[in-house]
Amino acid sequence: MKRQVLFLAVMLASGLRLAAGQQLTIGIPPVFDAGSDQLGPTIAQHLALDLYGDLRRSNAYRPILLAPGGVYSSLDTSWLIDYVGNRQDIDLLLVATLKPNAKGGAVVVDVTLLKPHSGDSIASWTATSEFGKKGFFKALGATLGTQNDSLSGTAFASSELGGAVARLAGSIRDTLPSKTSALQPLATVPVVASTAKTCAMQTRITYAYKHAVSRSYTLQVNELDQTSTIHDGVSSFQLPEGLFFLQFNPNDAPYNMSKQSIYQLSDVHSCDKSTLTIDLGKQGEVHLRWE
Repeated sequence: MKRQVLFLAVMLASGLRLAAGQQLTIGIPPVFDAGSDQLGPTIAQHLALDLYGDLRRSNAYRPILLAPGGVYSSLDTSWLIDYVGNRQDIDLLLVATLKPNAKGGAVVVDVTLLKPHSGDSIASWTATSEFGKKGFFKALGATLGTQNDSLSGTAFASSELGGAVARLAGSIRDTLPSKTSALQPLATVPVVASTAKTCAMQTRITYAYKHAVSRSYTLQVNELDQTSTIHDGVSSFQLPEGLFFLQFNPNDAPYNMSKQSIYQLSDVHSCDKSTLTIDLGKQGEVHLRWE
């Protein structure tokens, strides 16, 4: 609770507008790839981002992208529940598992809604989005062989397969009301609207358990590549106050650390505290700290 009081104080001090909306806050861990297709990691990455974008535009939900590390599996969510811990800013966890049907002309995902503190299942269903078989191979040729497949979003989003993934995210969003109609928001985080204020933001990645920092990583913020702004491990760029999401991939992670193939996180930027420390734990899980 102290964390939430501090969060509210920071929002008020920074001048961000707060509302007492009745949004359910949904934590979105990485889409688990159980499909074993070549494009599986790319599909999983973009589905998580599409879900985040769709829910962010909704009046009923507030999404938070989570990064529980490379050991995370939707087949055993005990680690996810431990990772979420006693956070009071999440009402639900949306756990999605990509199934092995993309080559056959469909993207199939199993979806489960969990209580964040007990891990109890609230609802589950299967969502499917059809596309032509040629769309898979066109997307494959457009994305594979690039410098970093997981960050090459433009070609994928404009492809037939990208359209199928976007429709799938929309289907999941449209199904949520019937699965959550009996739930009341409990999360204490206020609804935040962006202001016109823009100021400097810095990021750095640490491995606190190794007493080390990352000096080599890729970084995108709100889909803009900020990798070139990284100097001696610290990035620096301009960002409006309010909600944002970032993607990063450390290239110098400690040996045997189970990092994710790509990290995707969301948070709130305030000009009051503009340095974001992204700390990776032993299992590749992320903990955020603002300074």
